[in-house]
Amino acid sequence: MPMKACQSQYGKFSYLLRLLASANNLLPSDPYNAANKIIDYYLNKSAKEEEPTPKSSGPPQILSHLKWAMSGGLGVSRLVALDHYPREYRRALRNALSQQQLTAYCKETIPLFVFGPLMLPSFLKSMTDVDAHMDQAQYMNQGSLLGHKLYLFEGSELPVVMPSSQPGDYVDGMLIFNLTAERRGWIHELEASNEVEMRDVRVEIVLDDGNLSTLDAAAFVRAGGEDIGITPASATQWRIDEFLASPWYERTTTGYESC
Repeated sequence: MPMKACQSQYGKFSYLLRLLASANNLLPSDPYNAANKIIDYYLNKSAKEEEPTPKSSGPPQILSHLKWAMSGGLGVSRLVALDHYPREYRRALRNALSQQQLTAYCKETIPLFVFGPLMLPSFLKSMTDVDAHMDQAQYMNQGSLLGHKLYLFEGSELPVVMPSSQPGDYVDGMLIFNLTAERRGWIHELEASNEVEMRDVRVEIVLDDGNLSTLDAAAFVRAGGEDIGITPASATQWRIDEFLASPWYERTTTGYESC
């Protein structure tokens, strides 16, 4: 097997091992704990990947975002609240903070920028062990991570971001406000590793009056070095549709249905 392929598999499964370790260490052991959910998801996904996929003769899939042309600023990509998305996620996507709300939130704690499964409120609540009926959407807002580029692990749809030397590069995702220290700890156990660390970043959002605001935030970023085992994403946002249809999402969010 070529060296790159070996390293690619290592990169993919080192991420999975972090998920499994955090699940086994932090959650009670039962037949449907997070570790089993992750294993089931990837076993099912691997089986599907081995089956030949017929090429579609239909039109290409419509991009699930719109671009707002902002004069004098970044062309901010907006994630669209499609009808089949969970209700609380649609609410989070449509949320737009006022300058007053933003100032108040940022006085409490520095917000966290996420770009993968944690963008989904039900999944976020499940993985951070909070009340299933908590209104997570009110503490979320779309944003663009400046100066970074989105990548995908080879053979997987799991996303990761890396700093970019191109000033125009950015990644679309969600800002989470008012996270407690305990919830941040759960997220750190899930995301951090020798390759991925929390860093201070700059994020741009659109306020409820249409103006742009750039603020300090934190995000889990892959440290510098060779991009072995990952490939550049074709868009500035992670596509959530396949994950939403996965057994992993269904089992992880059981009991955490959207508010």
